[in-house]
Parts: sequence; structure tokens; C-alpha cells
Amino acid sequence: MSPAANGGAAVNLRAWAAEAEAAAGIARALAPTPFVPEQLRRYVNPDEKDASKKQLDLEGTIATVTAVLLAGQELSMGPMASLRSITIIKGTVALYAIAARALLQRAGHDIVVKESTSDRAIVDARRAGDPEWQRAIWDIQRARTARLYPGNEYGNWRTNPKAMLVARATAEACRWVAADAMLGLPLIAEEVADADVEVQPEIPDITEPPEAKPQTAKRRRAPARAALPAAPPHPPAPGPSPPDPGAPAPSKPSKAARDRIFAGLKALDLTDKDDALASISGWVGRQVSNTNELSAADTATVQEHIDALLAARAADAAQAEAEASQEEPAEAEIVEEDPPDAEPDDQ
Repeated sequence: MSPAANGGAAVNLRAWAAEAEAAAGIARALAPTPFVPEQLRRYVNPDEKDASKKQLDLEGTIATVTAVLLAGQELSMGPMASLRSITIIKGTVALYAIAARALLQRAGHDIVVKESTSDRAIVDARRAGDPEWQRAIWDIQRARTARLYPGNEYGNWRTNPKAMLVARATAEACRWVAADAMLGLPLIAEEVADADVEVQPEIPDITEPPEAKPQTAKRRRAPARAALPAAPPHPPAPGPSPPDPGAPAPSKPSKAARDRIFAGLKALDLTDKDDALASISGWVGRQVSNTNELSAADTATVQEHIDALLAARAADAAQAEAEASQEEPAEAEIVEEDPPDAEPDDQ
């Protein structure tokens, strides 16, 4: 390598160092302000539930914001746009899906969300100057196969599957069409967050025994057997009756209620036993290995969740039908206008 080339590299590094110093100065000024999103803040006592008692880790927050600003600088974003478009999850810098679409459009590429429902998302994209469109499709079945759906009890896949499907389809389309526009940030924030989704409820119980490896086989198996009943974070005993010894035993659901549950699960495409039980466990707040374990109250809770999901699906279908019907009158008007135009010619 020539001295000139070395000198050029040194100049570039010095320029980058100056930018990093400037970014750190901006980060120090912004760290205590509301301009910094909550997910970028770092706290001295992160486990504190009371927000008024949380203590901001100023230096940690400055470092995080600096990283985001530098990443945004690489993508030609201003400080405010960077804070809105980029996040850090488990130490990984990632773009939000909407920011990835904006990057492609700014670079002259086309990307369009063709369909977005709670069951499926379709995103079409094409590179500037290329007549061919690329289509990315993500549906609930694909998410289930990837072990993303139904996910954790309060996770995004369970509470907002529509947005998560769009995010996944967007990430795929962006990488196919214009990976260069995303530069060093090929990961979408929603993808990084999904790393937790693949951890199933049983994993904590399975991983406890290896901590006791120095012990004998007998002593390693004993904690595993004891851990299974203690897995639910609710009452210490497996049944719901211990808090009040004088309370009557929980009533069992009627056959009609059970049949309605099974019909609802089928309508939601939860026909796989493991998937259905995973969803039910999340809804009732404890691990359920068989529907016979459900009480009448549990069944009512499950039915409420099923009804809510079916209502959301119906609303999506109604919206799609309404959008389609809005185009029909325009076509009808064109058909009606043709005969009057033809009459003067006949005369």
C-alpha cells in the first residue's frame, strides 16, 4: 500500500473520530431529555418497577445514544431521525421496519405493502431501473413454522401479529432488492427482538439441572422433578383452591363451552395441539398440558381471547372488502357514460 493510501486512510479515521466526538457531545446534551426514547435509556437500577425511583445511568445512556447517532450518520440521517429510526436490542444496532422502507424509497427503489392483515403480509419491492418486482410473503403459518408464533404471553406476536408480519416481509424484501441501501444495518429491530420468542415456557425448567453438573445423577434429576409443578408463577400448589380452604372446588366447564373453545381454536387455525396449548397457557397465565385441566373460569378467559382475535380478523376482512368496494362505483360510472357518447354517433 502506498504512503498516499495510508495517509488517506488516516485522514478518514481522523474525520470519523471527530464525528464520534461530535456525536458524543450531542448525546450528552440529549441524554436527560425526552428526545431520547425509553428503549435507549440506561438505568443504574433497571429492575426498579417504580418509574419515579429509577436512576438514569447518564454515561451508559450517552454511550447508547452516541452509537445510534453514529449509525444514523452512516445512513445520512440527522440526530432526531436517527433516534426515531434506530434502536439497540441486546447490544445489536438495528433499524425499525418503517425506517428500512424509507431508506429504500430515498435511494430511488420501490417498496409497497400490498397486503397487511392479522394473518398475512405481502410486501413488493423492486430495485431502481429494474422492471421486475420481488414479492415477500409472511403469514401466520410461516411464523408458526419459524417458532415465532404465538410467542410469549405479552409478546408482539401475540398482541400485534399484523405489524410483526409486515416487519418480517419488509426485512426480507429490503435485503433482496437493495441490501446496499441498508449498509451496515441489515437487521430489522423486530427481527432482533424475536430472538426471545423462540424460548418456550418449558426451557427454564429444562435448563436448571445442568447447573448441578458436579452432583450425582440422582441429585440432578431430583430438582427437575420438583421444578415442573413450581413452574407457574401463581399459587404454590398446582390447583387454584389453596388460598381459601373453605372455598368450593372450581367448577368444570360445560360440554357446550368446551365445544365452543375447540371451534374457536379451529377458526384461528390453531389446529396443532402444541400450538393451541401454548396459546391457552398464555391466556390463563399458567402452563396447561391438557384442556381437561381448565376450570369454567379458565374457559371463559380463553373464550374472551378467542373472541377478540376473531373480531380483529373480521375487522381486517371488512376493511379489505370496503376498500375493494370503493373501486366498483368508478367502474360503473364509466360503463354508464358509454351509451350517451354513442347516441350522437348513431344519429
